[in-house]
Amino acid sequence: MSVTVAKTAGFCNGVNRAVSIVQKEINEGKKVATIGHIIHNPQVVKEFERKGVIVVDDVSQIPDGYTAVIRAHGVPQSVYSELEMRHIPYMDATCSAVAKTHRIISKASMEKKTILYAGDKNHPETIGAIGHGNMSKVNVFADVQELTQLITQTDISNDKDFILLAQTTFNPNEWNRCLQIIDKYLPDTEIINTICYATSERQKEAAYLAVNSGCMVIIGGKHSSNTAELAETCNKYCRTILVEKPSELHMYQFKKNEKISITAGASTPLTIVEEAEAILNKALQAIKEDPIKSISKEDYNNNVPYIDSKDIQDDSNGAIQRNNSLNHETIGTYKPFTGGINIAVGKIIVNVDEASEIGLLEKVLKVLVKVA
Repeated sequence: MSVTVAKTAGFCNGVNRAVSIVQKEINEGKKVATIGHIIHNPQVVKEFERKGVIVVDDVSQIPDGYTAVIRAHGVPQSVYSELEMRHIPYMDATCSAVAKTHRIISKASMEKKTILYAGDKNHPETIGAIGHGNMSKVNVFADVQELTQLITQTDISNDKDFILLAQTTFNPNEWNRCLQIIDKYLPDTEIINTICYATSERQKEAAYLAVNSGCMVIIGGKHSSNTAELAETCNKYCRTILVEKPSELHMYQFKKNEKISITAGASTPLTIVEEAEAILNKALQAIKEDPIKSISKEDYNNNVPYIDSKDIQDDSNGAIQRNNSLNHETIGTYKPFTGGINIAVGKIIVNVDEASEIGLLEKVLKVLVKVA
């Protein structure tokens, strides 16, 4: 097993800027309220909350004396208007790439253009972006299928001036498929690729690593759009594990000669990536040094029942059972261990290298008990 970390893993510039803005306000002794989670990373949000930062969903929830910080995903124009109307001081941590889409949508609306926006309609970035335009002229679609339906099954094609743009974390491959539909049905559409360059590069590297790996580990928040896109991309090429915290890796098993690569969403700190790498390297070392964990002589003499290898079966639910005509007595269970498979018989736990699948039970039994 070898471990490779993607060069593009870690905070993107927009996320780094947003986190820095909040930290600066804290350092200056200000009371801070972020409008929505500042980024899609629960560990970062929790750490800020520990420092006194509160998270609000609406401007009306901001207490007197607090400075508001607008999340990296951005907010609708109405939020800016309300902050100014209530004279609440605020810092704008909107990602520069997201702010660009706001300006494009605002300008297109003033020009009375019909806006086609590729993105997740429930994502805060999308909600914020379309809130800078004329809602009656903004059409959100999630993929090429929805775009096709929008064009062919509604009267939108009767409009004249179209502009196409996307959520900054939209899948680049899906974007290219959408362009083919636009070229077919609305060839005069103004096309502006607003997908973040960092997102595209992260996706490209993830795909490359997945093609050349046996397993991809993706680290990121469960609500992170770009993290979900990474997992979807990698899953096409190899076994893909998505975790929010490095400690979750202890739930998975890895093979002795498996090549593992790690990448992470744009809101995942590099420290968390490094922690995951350390856990996987430790698992690798455990497999190399000791494929079968130690069994004391005392445990062997006092705790191991007589079991015939022919009478053992795995019930596929994590239990090893004695198989006979009378009953199925559970005599042991698996326990998670990143370096292989743990098999427990009585009070004894043996860890067996997962690469030794052939005759695995016999191998355990030869160590533990007399085989008939």
